[in-house]
Amino acid sequence: VSVSENCAERTLAFVADFPADATTSMHRDLEARRPSEYESLTGAVIRMAAVSRISVPAHKEIESLIRQRGLLT
Repeated sequence: VSVSENCAERTLAFVADFPADATTSMHRDLEARRPSEYESLTGAVIRMAAVSRISVPAHKEIESLIRQRGLLT
């Protein structure tokens, strides 16, 4: 995949303009107890990593925090 030299800088500048209280649609869905794509995205990364014996500590920590808040069954 070809990526421009300043791709990271442009992306970080774009994100820097987000409001401080901005959230993702997945976050809003989990908070509202609506169906979300969590199991198909983050959940899938964790499942595939387990099969492949790859460490994904950031994803595991995110899942742990979400479960602690009771947002996943």
